[in-house]
Amino acid sequence: CIGPEACENAGEDKGKVIIGPDACIGETSCEEIGVYGGYAMLDSYTCRGEYACPFAGAEEGNVTIGPRSCRGQGACPIIGGEGFAFLGEDTCTGKEACMYAGASEGNASLGSGSCAGQNSCERAGFGGKGIATTIIKSRACRGPASCQDVGRDGVGMTSIGSDSCYGERSCYNVGRDGSGSIDNFMCFGPYICRAQDEFAPCVGTDVKITVEFKTDNFPGESSWTISQTCGSGFSKSSDGFTEDSTVNIDNYCTSDGEFMFTITDSFGDGLSNPGYYKIYKDDVLQMSEGPPVNFEDTYTNSFGSCGGTPPTTR
Repeated sequence: CIGPEACENAGEDKGKVIIGPDACIGETSCEEIGVYGGYAMLDSYTCRGEYACPFAGAEEGNVTIGPRSCRGQGACPIIGGEGFAFLGEDTCTGKEACMYAGASEGNASLGSGSCAGQNSCERAGFGGKGIATTIIKSRACRGPASCQDVGRDGVGMTSIGSDSCYGERSCYNVGRDGSGSIDNFMCFGPYICRAQDEFAPCVGTDVKITVEFKTDNFPGESSWTISQTCGSGFSKSSDGFTEDSTVNIDNYCTSDGEFMFTITDSFGDGLSNPGYYKIYKDDVLQMSEGPPVNFEDTYTNSFGSCGGTPPTTR
């Protein structure tokens, strides 16, 4: 299976294909092997080259790929989608390698030392609506944005092993908005494992205020306002919410002081499950409630104390 499009569609439609080591080398080689309920088993050092082995094991298929495989830009994309992808150690090395592995009702298991490269393994297990499970073992996710959005919007378990997540935005939003668990992983560097947008550091004595707000099933009824009560003039409000059951995160810089947070519900039944809020100051949780947040028309809570230097807001 050497060369562009080599061994394309092998083992598809409930068939079976076994490929030995040092195979599937070249752009789009081994494309769609084991798809549509088929099974593909590849040995070590396979799927090497730009976009090698795309869609392997997709559409309810299964694919097993040996160690030190899926190497090259975009190698092994969307493998195991709606199916199952099992990869050995030191796989998915290269920019955008193994993106969307096991996504969309699929399952993905990646061995130790995997996902080393910019955006490698991004969105693996993303949007799993069935029993999707994404397991990434230790020493993994080492590169900018590697393993970003892994397990996001899924209902299965997301697990990343120890000594993982190195690089800017690596493991960012892992398991976000899903009901699965995130087990035993460590984070090193800026903006890592953080379910929030990029935000430049505040200057001088200003503090960063973060509002994390998850809407309930009726997003258009909810709004919030946060303001400083010590005369600084700082006051911010939510934009109109349109997406239900969605986490929204806003960051602001202002002087320190006492802050008042108010939620308003136009229907008068509060913020129901799965709605909640969390307020952070310099990434330290100050107050939270929910789900649900029980009130009728208006809810108010505050934190901090008056005093400090005049603000510079943005």
